[in-house]
Amino acid sequence: MINYIAVSIGDNIYAGEYVNLSKEDSEEEIHIKQSNGSNIELCIPVTGLNYIITMDGKKYEEQTKIKKVLNRLLETN
Repeated sequence: MINYIAVSIGDNIYAGEYVNLSKEDSEEEIHIKQSNGSNIELCIPVTGLNYIITMDGKKYEEQTKIKKVLNRLLETN
């Protein structure tokens, strides 16, 4: 199952396929492959997220909920 999400960082919003959650130098990062044909993969620190929106339209703003949702999405992938 492909999971598409939108994330907010500062004043910017990025959307794409949620690929992975990794730990880089003790900071967790999400990896999103943009779906604009460029195959660019963004690496975004989880702590920098204002919120995420999942495919079902639900918005998650609290860091603990964001991490739970990201882990759940990986399990269903």
